[in-house]
Amino acid sequence: KDSTWTTDLLTNVRYQINSESALTWHEARKSCQQQNAELLSITDIHEQMYLKGKEVKQTLTYTQDMFNSALWIGLNRLDLRSGWEWIRSSPFQYLNWAPGSPSPESGKLCVVLNPEKKAKWQNLDCDQKLGYVCKKKDFTLVSSCKL
Repeated sequence: KDSTWTTDLLTNVRYQINSESALTWHEARKSCQQQNAELLSITDIHEQMYLKGKEVKQTLTYTQDMFNSALWIGLNRLDLRSGWEWIRSSPFQYLNWAPGSPSPESGKLCVVLNPEKKAKWQNLDCDQKLGYVCKKKDFTLVSSCKL
């Protein structure tokens, strides 16, 4: 089952791109958590570019349908008192909104990575059923040297 994960060898971070799934944002988050992972947070340009390469290639082989190709990530505004934030409070130091995003429409509180928009981000209604990306650190590659 672990073959569904790809590892960025520069950072030892593992990603699972579920482009054929159709889950709400909350369902997608639960699916990641059940695998000891979390919905994707993107904290720098390297990570965005790595995923853009992987995700666009993979998604376009599965579907040409723009709407189904959007993938949930962990960015959200579910706490209306604060601004946009990553789950698990990952640093919000990198932005990659698509033109016209984030949309000011109320209810669009969860964010997707959209291959149709060069993997830029858009906010949508959290109840839409879409694909999603999970992320976890790969601890298996850490050498077990005795100190």
